[in-house]
Amino acid sequence: MAWQHVQYIYPIEHGFEKIILWVDSTCRLYFALKKKEKDAWSYYSGDTTTTSVTSLTARDTEAQAQTNYWRADPDSNGKVVGILPHTFYGKYVRMYIDDKNDAGTKVYEFRPSTRIVADEIITGNLEITDDFTTPPMIKVKSGGVERIKIGNLYGDNFGMVGYDGNAATTFELSASKQTIANWNLFTKTLKSSTTGRRLELNASESRVAIYDAAGNEKVVMGYLRGLSKNASPSQSWGSDDYGFYAADGDHLKIDGNASYISGDWIIKHDAAYKILDDSDNEIIRLGTDSGQKGLFLYNTSGETLAKYHSNGFTIGHQGEGYNYIKYTPASGLDIQGHIQAESITASSLSVTKLSDITANAGLITAGVMISAEYRTSNNATKVVLDNDGMRFEVSGGGGKYGEFKYASDATASQYGTGAIAYLHHSSQRVPFYVMAEQSVADFHFYNRSAKPSGAAELGDVCMVNRNVFKCTTAGTPGTWKHVASIV
Repeated sequence: MAWQHVQYIYPIEHGFEKIILWVDSTCRLYFALKKKEKDAWSYYSGDTTTTSVTSLTARDTEAQAQTNYWRADPDSNGKVVGILPHTFYGKYVRMYIDDKNDAGTKVYEFRPSTRIVADEIITGNLEITDDFTTPPMIKVKSGGVERIKIGNLYGDNFGMVGYDGNAATTFELSASKQTIANWNLFTKTLKSSTTGRRLELNASESRVAIYDAAGNEKVVMGYLRGLSKNASPSQSWGSDDYGFYAADGDHLKIDGNASYISGDWIIKHDAAYKILDDSDNEIIRLGTDSGQKGLFLYNTSGETLAKYHSNGFTIGHQGEGYNYIKYTPASGLDIQGHIQAESITASSLSVTKLSDITANAGLITAGVMISAEYRTSNNATKVVLDNDGMRFEVSGGGGKYGEFKYASDATASQYGTGAIAYLHHSSQRVPFYVMAEQSVADFHFYNRSAKPSGAAELGDVCMVNRNVFKCTTAGTPGTWKHVASIV
């Protein structure tokens, strides 16, 4: 004898998926199944490979099945499993075993296994025990790849683990790991990493935090309880304070557009809202600069172009050789540099000192203009108004009346320069006072063709046809008396 068989006949058809045996040693097997008694047997065997679990192959004849037997090697529980290539619906099942080769084998149980679907399991308690040497576990496979394990995962670690189609772990909930897509689950915390740089969702503190490599909270969103205030490190935020937080020395960055709909932005202490250019040069600041709070504009070299603050404003870089406009309540308006304007309209213009002014003034209409000196020119022949009255000068290098020296030395002589006449001089009481001799006459009368026919006053003088007349009686016309003839 070589091959012996055991046959099961079921009262009704079943869908068989695998055949399970419990044996005491390695043995050679093949199987036969059929639906009805009159049907021919369908044979299934292995490929002579020694395994505890194998996928059976359909054979055309019994001889092929015997040649390609399955050499079943029981596991530590004495179990071997042969998996059919498809679900076979039938009533008759045979197990063939070789009693000649290998050692004598005891068969404890032969169980053709039918398909079990989830809705056929009705129980209040589904128990998977560790009474067997094989770790208790439920596995789900797809395409030959394990996708889910439930039970004793490895060592003494129990739980559940899931895999993707490439067998990479997608989650694990066990005694040693609590991860979902590499996120770590702890009591009231969800962490992207257990230590070091990580993102952490903290249910106890009701906030999301970003940690650095040293485990320090760098950025926080949510309730800020227990975090040190940047402006006052000795103080901490309370349990009712919430918002955004960055650790001292760090900066939050927003790269992209943002829309702020309503509400106030409050910038306290010495904080500031800054705008930088592409080279990280600060060009605008709204906040504090050198103890002043306001709006500040800078050039790329860091010089202040303008600043507006509670104590006034400055436009331009203030300092020696710069032009600027500055205002403070205490000092008023200070303008350094040139003013170019088409017109200035003011109800009152009060100037303490005007100097180095160059202007094409056009028409100036004013009630009173007060200045230390007015002049029509700086160097040429000019008219000057000052505290000594109005004077007429022929050059800027001469002296005043009484200062002239007559000499043959050309360098010492200033004859014909300086003030030559005054109107209302402060010390000379004559209204019009000629103070120096010139190469031309002191007065000139127009040689008229007839006596004046208009109003005249006593003392008026004129020249008519080379004759000098004076008014002796006021009137319109006045009475004119001949004084002298010019031959």
